[in-house]
Amino acid sequence: EATGSVSIFPMGATTQESGSLFVYQINAQCSGVEEGDTCENAQLFVPFEGGLNSGTGWKYTVLAGSPDHPVTGAVTNVGGRDGYLISFTNPLPAGTSTSVRFTAQPPNLTTPNGTTWQVEPEFTFTTAGLAKKEVAPIPSSGTANAVFSPTMEKRFSAIKTGPYSLGLTTIASGNIAWMRLQASAGNPEGTGELIYDPNVNVVLSDPLPE
Repeated sequence: EATGSVSIFPMGATTQESGSLFVYQINAQCSGVEEGDTCENAQLFVPFEGGLNSGTGWKYTVLAGSPDHPVTGAVTNVGGRDGYLISFTNPLPAGTSTSVRFTAQPPNLTTPNGTTWQVEPEFTFTTAGLAKKEVAPIPSSGTANAVFSPTMEKRFSAIKTGPYSLGLTTIASGNIAWMRLQASAGNPEGTGELIYDPNVNVVLSDPLPE
């Protein structure tokens, strides 16, 4: 009967801004001493138990490291556990050592600063009618950073209905000067940013001279 092993290594920085791609290489090996030993129904499962999750905005991909061992991947539930399941299309003969490139992308704007996770893949297969599972002895990790950097814009007008101008508008002494304050935060096209929490009150203030 065949035996197997699995390991994982980061392919790049493990601390990045939210919205960035975190790339990992997962290696799977099938070994045997008998002719015909094979790892059938070979799969890699990355459980969402160490901080990874299937929440809104999280994205995952997988790319086979060799055209001889194609794979498919999807977020799914296995045995009551959510995770990312990577399935080898063909059996892995004994002596096979192959890899996949697994990526995780925490969403920009909504990932809290300092979000951390572990990536601990499991290698499952059947051989000689037996089901086997191996777990990576050393998991990999990731940390996503994000900051809240609001900007505020102030426009002026001589009348309430506008138009409002970014520049100072000449207003006769004794008349009312109308101002419009607008704040924004978070660039959807950027990384490492946060938007306003709708559950938190936001106060805009502009102290006026006495």
